[in-house]
Amino acid sequence: MIRSRFDSRAVGFSLLRTPLRFAIVVGPLAICFVLGGCAQSTEEQLGQIRRLQSSGRIEESIPLLAELIDSGNRQGEILYRYGRALSLTGYQSRSIWALDAAMSDPDWLVNASHQLALNAFRARNYDFGLEILERLRNERADSHEDDLPARLLEARTLLATRRHFEEALEQIELILDDFPDEDEPLRLRAVALLGLKQTDEAYELIREAGISAGELASGNRVEEQEAGLDLAPELDTDKLEAYWCTVRTSFKREAGELEEAAEIADECLARFPSAIALLNEAITVHTALNRYDRILALLRAAYAEEPQNSTLRQSLVEYLATIGLSGEAESILRKAVEDAVADEASQPDQVAALWVRLGVYLVDRESVLEALDAFDKALEILGERASPNLLFRVAEAMIVAERYDEAIAIASRTPIEVHRPMLRGRIAFERGDYEAAIEELDGAARIWPDRAPIRYYLARAAEGMGDFDRAIEEYRQAIRSDSALSAARERLTRLHLAEDRVRHALTILHFISPSQHTPPSTTMHILGIEAVARLGREPDLSIPPNVDIPLAELQRRTVEALSRGLRLAGDTRSAESTLASLEAQVEPAARGVFLRERVELLLQADAADEAVETAQSAASTLLPDDQDVKLALGRALVRQGSDLDEAGRLLRSVIEERPEEADAFASLGDLASRQDTSEAAIASYDRALELAPDHWQALSGRIRVLDRIGRQAEALASLETYLDRHNPYDGRAALELAKRLEEEGASRARRLGLARRAIRFGAGPEAVDLLASIDPDEAAKLRPAEPEADPADPDPAGRANDLGVDGPGAS
Repeated sequence: MIRSRFDSRAVGFSLLRTPLRFAIVVGPLAICFVLGGCAQSTEEQLGQIRRLQSSGRIEESIPLLAELIDSGNRQGEILYRYGRALSLTGYQSRSIWALDAAMSDPDWLVNASHQLALNAFRARNYDFGLEILERLRNERADSHEDDLPARLLEARTLLATRRHFEEALEQIELILDDFPDEDEPLRLRAVALLGLKQTDEAYELIREAGISAGELASGNRVEEQEAGLDLAPELDTDKLEAYWCTVRTSFKREAGELEEAAEIADECLARFPSAIALLNEAITVHTALNRYDRILALLRAAYAEEPQNSTLRQSLVEYLATIGLSGEAESILRKAVEDAVADEASQPDQVAALWVRLGVYLVDRESVLEALDAFDKALEILGERASPNLLFRVAEAMIVAERYDEAIAIASRTPIEVHRPMLRGRIAFERGDYEAAIEELDGAARIWPDRAPIRYYLARAAEGMGDFDRAIEEYRQAIRSDSALSAARERLTRLHLAEDRVRHALTILHFISPSQHTPPSTTMHILGIEAVARLGREPDLSIPPNVDIPLAELQRRTVEALSRGLRLAGDTRSAESTLASLEAQVEPAARGVFLRERVELLLQADAADEAVETAQSAASTLLPDDQDVKLALGRALVRQGSDLDEAGRLLRSVIEERPEEADAFASLGDLASRQDTSEAAIASYDRALELAPDHWQALSGRIRVLDRIGRQAEALASLETYLDRHNPYDGRAALELAKRLEEEGASRARRLGLARRAIRFGAGPEAVDLLASIDPDEAAKLRPAEPEADPADPDPAGRANDLGVDGPGAS
C-alpha cells in the first residue's frame, strides 16, 4: 500500500513524541515555580546540561542553555554547548553567533572553532570555514601542529573549493610527515592528485594503499566520487582486477584523457566483458568520443557473456532501440520470454515479470495491441496477485488502444484509491470531455497532490478548455513534483515559445530540481536550440542519439528547430542565408537536411521559383539521391505549380523510402488538390495528420478541400479537434475557428476566448481586428497609439499597427 507524505501514523507519532519531550524539560521548572526556593546555581545547571548532552538528549538541553544565556550568562562553555546543540539538531545557521562568541574564551577556542568550521564545510561555505581555521591557528595557545582534526578539516575544505589543490597537497604532505600511520591523509592525497590531473600517481597511491572508491568518496565530494564506483576491494581476483580497471578508467576520464581511458577500458573489457561498473565507465567514455558503434559492440559482448543477466539484457535492449535497431531489441526480449517459458525451473513470477517487461517495451514503441497481449499473459500467470501498478499499466495501454470501457473496468478493480480518478480522468481527457477530466483529476490531486502525471493531465485538460493560465500553473507543479517527467517541461516550453516568452521557455528547460537532477530529454535539447537561436545566440547542435528518435529524424528536427529559431530572431531571408553557410561546412551526407530547410524558408518567403532552382541545383550536382533533397524539390515544384508529374514522382519515391514522412504526404495532398482530385487529396492529408497531428500545412489543405466540396461541417470539426487537442498554441487555427464560428452563430464568450487565444499565440493584426468586432474596448487597449502625422511618412499607422503576423504562433 502506498503511504502518503501525510500518513496519519507518521503524524501521530510526531505529535505524541513532542509533548513528552516538553514535559521532561518543563516539568521540574514548573514544580519549582509553585513550591518556591528551588533555584539552582549556574554550576548545577551546567552539570544537568552536561549529563543531558553526554547521554544524547541534545534537544532537551537547548531550553536550559537558552535560559542561562537569556539571564546574561556568557560563559564560553555555555555558548559552546548551545552552539553545538543547535548544530547537531539541524540549526547550523542559528549556531554561528554562539560558537563565534565562544571562540573568545581561550578555554573553548579550539572546540568552538572545530564545530564552526565543520558547520561551514557541511554548508559548503568553504571560505568562511578557512577563515575560522586560520583564526584558530593564529589565536590558540597550544601547538596547532598537534591538532590533527583541524588540519585534516582544513585540507578537506581546500579540496572542496576545487581551487586550491596545490595548497591542499602541500598541507597533506606535512600531515603525513607528522602522522605517518594515519589513513585519512592518504585518501586526501589521492583526491588532491586527481584534482591536479595526476591520475597515474593517484591510481598507484590508492591501489598500493588498498583504498576503495567508497573510502575515497567518504571524505570529499569531487569528480571521482560521482563515478558510481561502489565495489569494495574484498573480491575474488577477477572482480578485483575489473574493479581497479574501473577506477583507473574513471580517473583518466575525469582528467579529460579520453583516449587513454578508452584504451584502458577496452583492454580490460576484453578480459571481463560483463563487468557492469567497468562497462558503464566505457560507455561514458565512448559516448564522449561519439563512438556509438563501439558501445553497441561492448553491450553485445557483455550480453553474450551473461545472457541471463537482466541488467545487461535491458541495457542492450535500450541501446538498440536508441540507434533504431528496435527489431533486434524486441527479438532479445521475446527470446528471454521464450527461454523462461521453456525452462521448467523458471519461477512463474519470473516469467510474468518478463512478459511485463516485453509489454512495457511494446507500449513505448507504440505497439499497443501486442503490448496488451503480453500483459494478458502476465495477468494469466498472476491472477489475483497482479500488483496495482501492473493493473494501472494495463489500463493505460487500453486507453492508448481506445478500449475505454475495459480501462474503466480495471479502474473499478484496482485497490489503490487514487488510481480510480486518475484513470477516469485520463479516459475523459482522451474522449475530449475536458470538464469531466478536470473534475476527476482534481479529485485525484486532493488525494495525491504532488503526483506529477495528475498535474500534467490537469494541464492538458485545462488547455482543452482554453484556460492556459491554469495549464501553466499545473505544468509548473508537475515539474516541481517530478523533474524527470519531461513531457511537462516540453509542453510548457512549447507554450512559452508560442506566446513569444523565450526567456521563460529557457528557464523551464534549464530548471534543476533540488531533489533530483534529471538529464534533459532529446526533445528538450531540440527546443533549447530554437530558444537560444531566437535570442540571437549560437546554439549547441550536438545531441546524442535517442531511444525514440532515429538518427536521421533527430538531425532533421535539430536543423528544423535551428531554422525556426533563426527565422523568428530575424527574418526568413537571413535565416536561409545562415543555413546555406552552415550547409557548406557539414559533411556531404548531412547537407540534404540543411537544403530541405532552406527550400522551406524560401517557400515561406513566397520565392517558389528560387526554391525550385536551389533544390534542382542540389539534386543535379551535389546530392542526387538524397531523400531530403528529393522531398524539397517535390514540395517546391508543387508550390510553383509546374512539372507536377515530376513532383509526384519525387514525393512518392520519398515515401517508398520513408513511409512516415508527413511532409511528403502533405505535399502530395497539395498536389492532388491542384489537380482537383479531392478524395485523393483528403486521403494524403489524413495520412500526414495521422503521422503528425499538429501539421498545419496538412490541416489547412484538408479544410480548403472540404470547403470546396461542400463539407464545411467536417472542416469545422477537423479544425476544432486540431486546436483543442493537437496544437492548442496555434494562433492561426484559433483565428480561423473564431471566424468560422461567427458564421455559425456561436456564443460571444466562445469567440472572445478564441480571439484572445489567437492574439496570445501570434496571429497578428487580423486577430486584433476580430477582437475589436467582439469587444472594442479590450481591443483598443492592445492597439498602440497612432503617432502624429509626419509629412515625410504618408502611412505611419500601417507600421504602428504591425503586431508581427509572422510570430511564433504562425511557425
